[in-house]
Amino acid sequence: MIDTRIARRLFAASCLLAAALDGFAQDYPVKPIQVISSASVGSGGDIALRMLGAKAGAALGQPMVIEARPGAQGAIAAGAVARAEPDGYTVLFATQGTLVTSRFLVKSLPFDSLKDFTPIIHSFAVPSFLVVHSSLPVSSVKELMDFARKHPGKLAYGSTGLGSPFHLLGESFKIVAGVDMLHVPYAAGRSALPWNDLLNGRMQVYFPSYTTTKPFVNSGKIKILAVIDEKRSRNLPELPTVNESMPEFYNVVAWYAFFGPNALQAPVVERLNAEIGQALRDPGIIEKLTDLGISITGGTPEDLAGTLKRDIDNIGRLAGKLGIKPE
Repeated sequence: MIDTRIARRLFAASCLLAAALDGFAQDYPVKPIQVISSASVGSGGDIALRMLGAKAGAALGQPMVIEARPGAQGAIAAGAVARAEPDGYTVLFATQGTLVTSRFLVKSLPFDSLKDFTPIIHSFAVPSFLVVHSSLPVSSVKELMDFARKHPGKLAYGSTGLGSPFHLLGESFKIVAGVDMLHVPYAAGRSALPWNDLLNGRMQVYFPSYTTTKPFVNSGKIKILAVIDEKRSRNLPELPTVNESMPEFYNVVAWYAFFGPNALQAPVVERLNAEIGQALRDPGIIEKLTDLGISITGGTPEDLAGTLKRDIDNIGRLAGKLGIKPE
């Protein structure tokens, strides 16, 4: 009899808990949602986030309040959300660099990318372009590979530092093409320096974004050979992707996505995914983000979880080949 009473009480308690959770999910949200972002204020990712936040917040009936915490490669923002209550009122807007690349560069992160977060939605990506100085006698990815093979060590490519997307792109190109190019790292946040060297021919290969490339498209000083993405660019649709010539080339694309703390309730995840996803399909937002060279993705939480795991595996292998170790 005692066991029966306990079983009944446990069953009743579980029913009450389920009802409470269901009611919470139906009422959600009842107050503003804090979005802690690893993107710097004024950056392309920050501008796009604020567009999405305004649109999705209106649909949710509560504002999405953006708080930028870009320090320590995004670890400050990610760490704060990892420690937050999983109630749907604190979410993370993070970059690929924060949740993927940092695992292989920083020894003591205050979070585990795979264990401490609940994927919500992959929002968008900022593809890079394969750009060379106009003096190089090449007009395609294949011709660049052939030229580099015939002139080992004569070409230099620029990046924004060890482990940066540009560095990983350059090394991926070298490995797949079987070529030797000099890596020239520049200080992050000083984009004028690599562009100055590229335009003057002191550095011959670069992997910039569309917004930084656009002013020089008609300068006669550069050639844009390809876009680094899974699909062709909406801005320059005539350009092939690098993968069309190098199928094994790994696209290190700077993406942005929304995550909640671990154990965020499924109905809350579904609501956020639905409203942010709807905002990503808004024609006005699509037009504005396309002008910024941003590629909209969207998708399910499972899609985002798969992207995160795939990038961690692939970049981990690349970091291992390069001998990159956390410091």
